[in-house]
Amino acid sequence: MKLSNILFAIFCSGTLAVQVLVNLGFKKGYEEHLLFVKNQVFPINDFPLENIKVVIAKGVRFTLYLAKNQQGFKQDVRPEGVTFKAQGDTLFISSKDGKYHERNYFETYFHDIPNLILLNANANIIANTEEELNTRIEKNSQLLIEQSSFRKINAEVKDKSTLIFNADATVDLLEMKLNDSAVLRDNNAKITKIVPIYISDKASLSLSGKVLRALHSLPSNAF
Repeated sequence: MKLSNILFAIFCSGTLAVQVLVNLGFKKGYEEHLLFVKNQVFPINDFPLENIKVVIAKGVRFTLYLAKNQQGFKQDVRPEGVTFKAQGDTLFISSKDGKYHERNYFETYFHDIPNLILLNANANIIANTEEELNTRIEKNSQLLIEQSSFRKINAEVKDKSTLIFNADATVDLLEMKLNDSAVLRDNNAKITKIVPIYISDKASLSLSGKVLRALHSLPSNAF
């Protein structure tokens, strides 16, 4: 082999090795940065969330945590297309294009549970508290109550929306309105008493035996 070919081969091998090391280092640094940012909690437009009494979410997917030591939102560095806008005591959260996307996911942390309105949105609540939750779920939304304890929940479910209680959810009193083709479902949750204020003839109940026994009485219009 000619000396020039040997030198060229050595040069190419060295260049390739440098590129591999640089790429590996960059990837590791990027992953560390991604993990760092993802674990941070940021304020929402520098607006104190203790002033927020109502959250209206449209076209997004998120988890709402009750946390006494932090408040704000958390997501990674990828552009998710989510906007936060505070007006008075109401926080508006929406996708920038007004449409629902699974990728528009984030986490929010509140000191107190706000009234929650979902419009074409998917939300989970994780809150161990003796507080009361007031929620309206519509436009084909879904709300999942998990790892939570509530003294009382007032829920109005509309359209083809769904309210779900996981097995690790505890509720003393659930007052509900099921309009249109709304769905109430549970997975062996611990609900002491359910008072159905209104149930549409198109709505459906998918309840475990334990929760079914908590059903106080059906309204006269039901079924």
